[in-house]
Amino acid sequence: MVQINLTPKPNLKTKLRINSKIILSIKMLQMSNEELQSFIKQEAEKNPLIILKKNKLYNNEVNYNEGKKQSIKEWLYQQSSIFSTSPKTGKIIETFIENLDDSGFCQITSEEVAKISKNSLKNTNNILKKLKGLDPIGIFSQNLEEFLTIQLEKKHIYNNHYKTIINNLDLVATYNLKKLSNLCNLSKEEIKTLIENITKCNPRPLDAMTNSSVQIIKADIILEIINKKLKITMNNNDQYEVLLNKQYLNKIRLQAKLKPGEENQKFIKDYISHTNWLKNNLNKRNKTLLLVAKTIINHQKEYFFTGETKILPLTHKNVSQLLKINESTVSRSVKNKYIKFNNSTFPLNYFFSSKIKNSDNSAKSIKMQIKNIINENVNSKVKLSDQKITNLLNKNGIMISRRTVTKYRISEAIPNSQIRLRKLKN
Repeated sequence: MVQINLTPKPNLKTKLRINSKIILSIKMLQMSNEELQSFIKQEAEKNPLIILKKNKLYNNEVNYNEGKKQSIKEWLYQQSSIFSTSPKTGKIIETFIENLDDSGFCQITSEEVAKISKNSLKNTNNILKKLKGLDPIGIFSQNLEEFLTIQLEKKHIYNNHYKTIINNLDLVATYNLKKLSNLCNLSKEEIKTLIENITKCNPRPLDAMTNSSVQIIKADIILEIINKKLKITMNNNDQYEVLLNKQYLNKIRLQAKLKPGEENQKFIKDYISHTNWLKNNLNKRNKTLLLVAKTIINHQKEYFFTGETKILPLTHKNVSQLLKINESTVSRSVKNKYIKFNNSTFPLNYFFSSKIKNSDNSAKSIKMQIKNIINENVNSKVKLSDQKITNLLNKNGIMISRRTVTKYRISEAIPNSQIRLRKLKN
């Protein structure tokens, strides 16, 4: 007969229940600026005790045209942030943007910008070339002729006939078809077709831009350098502040006294609790975001003084260990958050970079140094192979392999030395 021994074994299980308010608090931390403002507005619509006050820290009393011009400038600054990698580059970008006229034409030469920004003409021309690739098409064109050429090239129809007509716009204005047909060696009907295509182009770069097409990102953090010190603040401009409507609260409390009942008391209690919850979580979110941002910025402070070559290795885990908070909190804090510095707007995630093996340098720093080496030799007829770049980096104490240099060069969409030399010869 089989004997069965039954012995009781304790089995402890812990069940963590997360209520909806905790979930919303976590979501609030992860929300972008735009999402947060929309969420606050929705919550206020549910609660009659909430008053929303918008903070207006800057003067918004500007006319329509001036406001449009400022928003376009800000749009250009944001687009150029991707290649504004140093204070010197930033000065070139600023000089070009601030010298755009109301039509979007560039009113300053590369030589003048190089002199003002104390940069080389080669570097200034490289930046201007990148600026001309921004939205809208043809922005930073020097004149109408260049702008028309860019538009026709974009349509893949530009040729020597268009070039001749564009160089003789005075003949187009007087509709001198005979002279234009002689210059182009084409019939008058063919000239008419070419002129018709030219007249379909915009006469000014900013004509294609509207306020709705300018997608301005609102920065969460503002960073300034004052007396060689970093000043980090939350951007509270145009943000909702949650306030308790005390006047309405006193009114419904008076009504509750006249008509006492548990339902009325619960109504008041729930709405007061909801208002306080929203206020407290908004403050908590902003404090966490500011704390994380300060930690990132202080770690990368050399970047803000010297440029991208000085960006250090940094991970979400590093920040979480420094602040003694969960890594997921850091991840939520930086997601869809932006920092504004020297007219440029960067995602906070931009300042994270992996560490190179057997080195104190970050991947971003190495990539920037590779780009700088190639740009410095862009007009040189000497073949600058990946091995030569590796040797130059090794001499500067950055011990990486040729394979790593090749990988980083490809990731930055930079062609190899043979293709670069071929382009130079052409």
